[in-house]
Amino acid sequence: LTGLSALAGIARPAWVETVNPERKMRDVMLCLDVSGSMLGYDADLLESYQELVDRFDGERIGLTVFNATAVSAFPLTDDYDLVSEQLAGYAEGFSLFGGSEYDPTSGTFNERILASSLVPDGLASCVLNFDHADQERPRAIILGTDNDVHGEGVYTLDEAADLATERKIRVYGLNPYDFGSNHQELVTATEKTGGRTWGLDQPGATAEVTSDIEELEAAR
Repeated sequence: LTGLSALAGIARPAWVETVNPERKMRDVMLCLDVSGSMLGYDADLLESYQELVDRFDGERIGLTVFNATAVSAFPLTDDYDLVSEQLAGYAEGFSLFGGSEYDPTSGTFNERILASSLVPDGLASCVLNFDHADQERPRAIILGTDNDVHGEGVYTLDEAADLATERKIRVYGLNPYDFGSNHQELVTATEKTGGRTWGLDQPGATAEVTSDIEELEAAR
C-alpha cells in the first residue's frame, strides 16, 4: 500500500504557470472629440485607437465621445471583439452619416448649452467614467482632439488635468493640428498628468503611446 501511494504521488500531473496580475489591471479610456472641427479626422482617430487596441493584451478599454456634452459609447471592457466591433461601427458612422446604425454624435450636443467642443469638460467626463475608483489600478486616457474650444464649460483644461492627476490618471493626446497655441496648451495639460501629446500623423505615435501605457506602474 505504501508503494502504491508513492507511485500515485509520482504520477500525479503537475505544471508551472507564471501569472502577472498587474499587467491585466490597466484601464484605458479612449476619449474622442466629435465636434464639427474634428469630424474630418475622427474616423482616422478611431483607426488609430484600433491600432492601439491591437497592441494591448488584457487591458480594459472604454470609449467616451463628447462635444458640448459627453456620452459613454461603451464602458470599460476586456472583450476585445466587442471593442473592435464598436470602433469599426463608429468609424463607419463618421463615413456614412445617416447610413449607419451608429450615430457617433448622438447625445453630444445640447441646445441649452451655448458652447461646443468643450474639451476640458469632455476630459473631465472621461476621468469620471473610470469605475472601481477605490482600487489602485493603473489608468490612462487617450484623448483625440484639436483642443479648439468654443464657449465656457464647467472646467478649464488645467482643472481637468488636475482632476486626472488627483486620480493618478495619465492623459495622452493625439492632435490632428499639432501646432499653434491650442496644441501647446494640450501638450502642457497632458504633461502635467505624466503623459504627453503627439500629432495624429506623427510616425510611431501609436507605438509610443502603447509603450508608455505598458510602463504604467511597472515597478509594482
